Amino acid sequence: AEYMGRPDFHLSSTGHLYRTTVNSLSYSRRVMWRTLLTLALCAVVPTLGRDIPGVKTTEKYGQAEILDEHEKFILFWNYNDTHVTFETHVKTTGWVGFGFSGNGDMFPGDVVIGWVSADGSAHLSDRHTVGHSPPVTDVSQDWILLYGEENEFGTVLKFVRRIDTCDNDGDQVIPQGTTRAIYAYGSADPAPGSDVITYHGTSRGTKSLALLSSFHVPDHMPSDVKRFDFLNQNHIISDQATTYWCRGFHMPDIGGKHHMIKYEPVVTPGNELNVHHVLLYRCKGIDASVADGVSGNCYDGSRPHQLPYCNDIVIAWAIGGQPFYFPEHTGYSVGAPDDATFYIMETHYDN
Repeated sequence: AEYMGRPDFHLSSTGHLYRTTVNSLSYSRRVMWRTLLTLALCAVVPTLGRDIPGVKTTEKYGQAEILDEHEKFILFWNYNDTHVTFETHVKTTGWVGFGFSGNGDMFPGDVVIGWVSADGSAHLSDRHTVGHSPPVTDVSQDWILLYGEENEFGTVLKFVRRIDTCDNDGDQVIPQGTTRAIYAYGSADPAPGSDVITYHGTSRGTKSLALLSSFHVPDHMPSDVKRFDFLNQNHIISDQATTYWCRGFHMPDIGGKHHMIKYEPVVTPGNELNVHHVLLYRCKGIDASVADGVSGNCYDGSRPHQLPYCNDIVIAWAIGGQPFYFPEHTGYSVGAPDDATFYIMETHYDN
């Protein structure tokens, strides 16, 4: 996290080892992981963190997410008390699908399908999924098309729907908490006069989003900042469905009292569904000389004795979480004489 007197936390599961072992994952369900938690303060960047060539939105959006690891499906949205406006930029000249699913699978799902024809006309269809088959068109069309075009990036569709459509035939209420968004796209539009879409193949996915949560983002961040990384060294996740991994960290002297002002998850694209949540504890009375770098399973009875249970949770992050900025003129004390300098990071992996 960064401090400036304040820090920013990055949570990162780096993907190099994950990608090199992914072929064996389906057989052994074992994969090498590195998980990073960074405290740091850095300059504020655009909503997506950087500009993407060819992507220019029709209005200013408060929220944005890249949904896939290849940066081919980008979602922007705004919301109020009753409606959510979405804008998708997808690297295809074929059809585009977006929606919600309670389990993260393609069905049962509440989805919208859209495309831009060769003549420039845009089309949108409210549908729902019932199985491994093309989505079914809803009787009540509750996703409303606002704009559509094809440009140098691909297909742009802008549409709006109510948070609660009051349509029980396949529609889902957008919740206040985490939403499992699903997406897919095809390489071609439906044939003229038809709304039948082609199979998406591997061009599909899911991502957990907090669609109805607002995040304070300051106009700028201080320049006099420091950064500290918490890194889980490479280890192999067991073949069990879920693993809680703990690791101890000693924070060196940072030059007196500072304040954490931001923390942020950074999960390697493609690993989003495997990192469920992370807790960072700050612990007093621990001999850092023997506990720094010690790691092991948190709760299976083999927890290293150098890592006692601590109650002071400094940061809690869960799947779908966004960067968090403390309000102006506030922060979390780090480096003061009474602040503990030993931390335990607990990472929950879903295998």
